[in-house]
Amino acid sequence: MNEILISPRQDLPQSFDARDKWPGLIHGVRDQGDCGSSWALSTALTSSDRLAILSDGQINVQLSPQQLLSCNQHKQRGCEGGYLDRAWWYIRKLGAVTEDCYPYTSGTTQIPGVCQMPKSMLLREENPTCVNSEAINHNIFKMTPPYRVSSREEDIMTEIYTNGPVQATFLVHEDFFMYNSGVYRHTELADKKGYRYAASGYHSVRIIGWGIDESTGVPIKYWLCMNSWSQDWGERGTFRIIRGENHCEIESFIIGAWGKASKRRRRFKIRKMRRRLFRRF
Repeated sequence: MNEILISPRQDLPQSFDARDKWPGLIHGVRDQGDCGSSWALSTALTSSDRLAILSDGQINVQLSPQQLLSCNQHKQRGCEGGYLDRAWWYIRKLGAVTEDCYPYTSGTTQIPGVCQMPKSMLLREENPTCVNSEAINHNIFKMTPPYRVSSREEDIMTEIYTNGPVQATFLVHEDFFMYNSGVYRHTELADKKGYRYAASGYHSVRIIGWGIDESTGVPIKYWLCMNSWSQDWGERGTFRIIRGENHCEIESFIIGAWGKASKRRRRFKIRKMRRRLFRRF
């Protein structure tokens, strides 16, 4: 993925939450259940947020992570993890339907399942047959090629403030599962006990904002992130993590994308809005 050049904004606030700037357009916390599907959920939800923001709420749908899990299986690992570049390739080339059309089930079944949305159906782009027969929206939604944002703190903040939540991948350690509240900083207590007690793996989330925590008397800069482990985890499904230090590699792989709908009239509308945004910024 190509890294874009960003001119950092000079008017960035000390704290920011995308849910406040774009009320009703940032999709909520999901529960991936017993399936390592953060790669699919974060891709689908980042796409959903960006589509809603860019269209000023006219395309406010939640795209289906289950479709990515079930149909984007080439060289992917399903519930054992997946590659973000391949997930973005799929949604760019073939598109995704809504969550209502293709509901998420892998959190319960623990398997990606058989694809119910074949490639030939998506290529026709017109009224695919939904898994949920009662679904109202049968449209297919696509994204432009994804782009990388540099690891510079101000560049990431500018991208979020201007265009909406970004996708981030970071290294999860064993103590992250015990996170409850506050600003997370990894401790190496388990490492000192030996490799049997330490564990780590990569996980994908959305960064929706930032801030400064002063509750301890020492200001701590943080990123505000939306996880996919249900609202019962962390701070109602979100967490805060050290900002500006590439802590747990949180700033090393930041992704954004532009959205578009498969219908010609909606493509035109999105492109028109995109030109307006470029003129503004």
